[in-house]
Amino acid sequence: MIRSVLIIMFCILAHSAQAEEWTGNINAFYGYKQINDSYFENYEADDHSQLALMIDVGRTNWPFHIVVDRTSSHVNAIVTTTFLVLGTRVDVETDEFNIGLRKIWRPSERFRLYIGGGLATSKVDYALDRTLLTDREDSGSGSGYWFGGGLYSTLAGYFNIGLDLRHSSVDVELFDETVDAGGSSISFMMGYHW
Repeated sequence: MIRSVLIIMFCILAHSAQAEEWTGNINAFYGYKQINDSYFENYEADDHSQLALMIDVGRTNWPFHIVVDRTSSHVNAIVTTTFLVLGTRVDVETDEFNIGLRKIWRPSERFRLYIGGGLATSKVDYALDRTLLTDREDSGSGSGYWFGGGLYSTLAGYFNIGLDLRHSSVDVELFDETVDAGGSSISFMMGYHW
């Protein structure tokens, strides 16, 4: 399904390059994501680095743009036990796919503000490498919601640079428990506007 949506979006983008009444943005961003579920906090696996690709497209007279975003986050941590140098290595990866709508305001020629939200799906891989105990690995996926906003400047009419803030909530099953693999993030972004 994700492939189909991306193919459709790229067809729209290819068409938009030829049609003047279409506008949109393709932005990459790097930042910090914090997962607020205690299951991740217990193993110091709640602070992630995050990479993402944001795509939005719409006609100039539409009130909203259609959004397809893809975010990936990762953390690798070592949790030591109290009196021993033994510990647990934790490796967590999240892969989140967001679709929805984004409202973009243009208060000046160069600056744009936006808010948006929609549906989120997420896949999580969680591994515990424990020194004296059995290693544990699991993965899960689920769906939920996301919302966010930000500010960016378009330089020379085409080059975007800005800041993105977002939050998501996606329940997944890990080790027979339901955990929230979403979280809050802040990211620096750069990209292309047409």
